[in-house]
Amino acid sequence: MSDVRQQSFEGEIKKCPNCGSVVKSFSAFCSDCGHEFKNSEQSKALKEFTEKLEEFQAFNNTEQIIGLIETFSIPNSKEDLLEFLILASSNIDGRVIYRSDYNVMHTTPEFKTAHKISKAWLSKFEQAYRKAQIVLINSPEFSKVEAMNDKIEQMQKKAKRKSKQPLIIILVFILAFGVFLTIKIKGVDEKKEIARLQSIESKIEKCISKKDYAAALANALKLDTDMSSIDEEYEKKQEKWIKLIKELEEKNKKENE
Repeated sequence: MSDVRQQSFEGEIKKCPNCGSVVKSFSAFCSDCGHEFKNSEQSKALKEFTEKLEEFQAFNNTEQIIGLIETFSIPNSKEDLLEFLILASSNIDGRVIYRSDYNVMHTTPEFKTAHKISKAWLSKFEQAYRKAQIVLINSPEFSKVEAMNDKIEQMQKKAKRKSKQPLIIILVFILAFGVFLTIKIKGVDEKKEIARLQSIESKIEKCISKKDYAAALANALKLDTDMSSIDEEYEKKQEKWIKLIKELEEKNKKENE
């Protein structure tokens, strides 16, 4: 080369062709003079990638599309990196990418295909974003990259909230059904308990009619329940029966004297 400054090394270090400063090999521009490093080979690779992608998409070849995305090398130049980030972010379908694996299993083949491709694009976008954080961090263009990443994160949060909605509905339904079942069972039990207590009251009445006050009192003492909904009502009835039985028994004794 005529200019000794146009010198690069294999590995981690290269020199800026504009000022001669040593820079890392993956840098998109010189940190000293701001010169942008353009790589015609990388631009060519990105062009070939988009052409191949269009070709595979035309034939709906899912496996080849995914393979192409996964094996593509992230470009280093600012222009190519930005172009790839835009391409990747525009191909991430928020309607399918954040569904759970269970939900995806129970959808159409078209949905499953879109889910797989979007997952591949998301993974590649995340790789490109990490590289952008290194090579473009001091570039004005980095704000565009941040905006793209923020949009994808918001899309993810929104989709996750939506994915929880069916679960919430199911939980609410289960809870409501449980409450309904409890009330129904409680209602049946309450009817049975009232019938039992009414049967005891009938026995008390029969014993009183026969003036068998001892048996009437014994039955009155059984007139209690653990069921809170009717406990207070029958506690009062029990007191009234006991009081009535004692009064009748006392009256009967006086008449027989």
